[in-house]
Amino acid sequence: MDAFQDAPIPDLTVRDAQTDPLIGYEFLLETNGGRPIPADFLIPGTETSSTVSVLLGIDKTSSRNDLVHVFQNQELEIGDDNIEIGNDLGGNLLLLVFRGKKTGAVLYVDILWELPESVESTFNSYVLSNSFDEFLDSLFEFQFPQGQDK
Repeated sequence: MDAFQDAPIPDLTVRDAQTDPLIGYEFLLETNGGRPIPADFLIPGTETSSTVSVLLGIDKTSSRNDLVHVFQNQELEIGDDNIEIGNDLGGNLLLLVFRGKKTGAVLYVDILWELPESVESTFNSYVLSNSFDEFLDSLFEFQFPQGQDK
């Protein structure tokens, strides 16, 4: 059986009347997660950027990187309308809103509360983009200012 079709997670690939698929089969089939290049992103409302450590896939050998395993074993309170789709180098979460008013949005959750308190929710999240494709398009490679060491 096809792991993508049999995955017991919210259907993130179905079109509705207003949006493209939240995460298309094409993306999952082409990459099945991993670290995108470029991988850096800005956190709106802060003067901070971060780096994607991993985007989750399906049937991954590491259960921590497997979308189905993470969905079934979610330990943190992230809301009933969100699913974890990845994390940054510090272990903060990247979420996809799969239903509700912000359907399709990608959120960044500051799990250690290191950033200023967000007004978005009770779990200190920041809206990174209105869609997964918009999130991928916004990724960039951080450039150190000329003359500064890495």
